[in-house]
Amino acid sequence: MNEELLSCLTKTCPSCKVIFPLSGEFFSKNSRHKNGFNSYCRKCAYLVHRRWELRNPDKALARAKRYRDKNRTSRIEKAKIYYRNNIDACRTQKRNRRIRLRKQVFSQLGNSCKCCNESHEEFLTLNHVDGWGKLHRTVVRGSEEIYSEALKMGCPQDKFSILCWNCNAATRYNDPCPHQINVFS
Repeated sequence: MNEELLSCLTKTCPSCKVIFPLSGEFFSKNSRHKNGFNSYCRKCAYLVHRRWELRNPDKALARAKRYRDKNRTSRIEKAKIYYRNNIDACRTQKRNRRIRLRKQVFSQLGNSCKCCNESHEEFLTLNHVDGWGKLHRTVVRGSEEIYSEALKMGCPQDKFSILCWNCNAATRYNDPCPHQINVFS
């Protein structure tokens, strides 16, 4: 009688051969099994699943996409709740990512103003060559996405340049920069 009771309260993982208490702490729930739990313990189930993903990357990506599509609204709600509960950490992470992307873009474009060679990082801005910045900002939102897209494009010098704030403001309406027309000489 005690062995029967013990076998109902415990379960042996067929992979690692360890005896665990029959609970959600050690086994995932699975309604297809008689006792309502998965055969493998959580650690072994993870390893089995991970090996399958590595052997079948296309199927794993398709499965993940189906899951994301099916659970889109609940995932968005969970993300909103997480953001509300961790707002400072999320803002810090986003700010650090934007700074890192900006530094990568600026280093690929030369780290100084194309017009006056100003190199103080605080004064520098990303300029859209040939004035397509307004159009670009309607497609992507925020400087983080603009820096990210510039990196994806390879930071082409025919599309982007670095200008200091003054030079960028002077060329805003397709006027030449004062440095280029020598107004101050």
